[in-house]
Amino acid sequence: MDFVRAAVWGAIAGVVSLVVCGFLAYHIDWDLRIAVFGWIGMAVGIATGIGAGHNRDPVVGALAAAITAVAALGSTMIVAALDGMDTDTQWRSERSFFTYADNLTFWAMMEEREVEWPYGWSYATATHISHLPWEIVEPAQKAWASKSAEELAMHDDFSGVHDVRVLAMRAEEFERAWRERGYEVDPAPGDPDDPQTPPWELFPEEVWKAAMDEWASLSQEQQAERRRRQLGVVEQIRGEEVGLARSRTVFGMLNGAFVIMSMVLAFGCAVGNFDEE
Repeated sequence: MDFVRAAVWGAIAGVVSLVVCGFLAYHIDWDLRIAVFGWIGMAVGIATGIGAGHNRDPVVGALAAAITAVAALGSTMIVAALDGMDTDTQWRSERSFFTYADNLTFWAMMEEREVEWPYGWSYATATHISHLPWEIVEPAQKAWASKSAEELAMHDDFSGVHDVRVLAMRAEEFERAWRERGYEVDPAPGDPDDPQTPPWELFPEEVWKAAMDEWASLSQEQQAERRRRQLGVVEQIRGEEVGLARSRTVFGMLNGAFVIMSMVLAFGCAVGNFDEE
């Protein structure tokens, strides 16, 4: 028995199978993904057994099982990384245009323009483009279609950065500073327990007006810098969602019973004398 050759053959089979099975598992239905562990176990077991030659003993089987466990983990990491990339792409694509249209809606409301909301939705509860007023969405779609690739890329970079949140963050700073200095401010007009309350009604009117006045006085470069501050918060949220998607894949695929089954299969394939004369 050549233990070193068995380890080399098993390792090569493990690397090849984890890559191939990882990309294969990514493209098949979720319920079938764990079946790739069986293929990994079989490939590693056969390769390890062939490398060991005749008269293989349980040590060779244990080696194949160990390589299979590592390969199964590596394959799962590939699928998790690809699922995370999908989540990130979906996150940006879904939020990019919605952020654009939502900002247009916000500024229309700040200008006190009358807008007609879809039944059951308001600015505070809208989370999808179908929840926004059509008189805002329709021209927004036409404007979006005429944007250049560079402009669309910029919107993708800032997807999830809503101007109302940028202003709310500044309003919080104003209110905190005023209260620390002992200034008396009126209570906010909105009910924080009511999900229909828009963000600007969660601040005293003079506080929100101060944030709005300051925003109007800023240059486009300064406004962009304020959005970049909010982008840090958005990126943290996006990172958490991507991480959650990866974790779901890892915990969903690394089923102990199937991993053990693949290791047992690798052990059996490695110990069996397939190349005996």
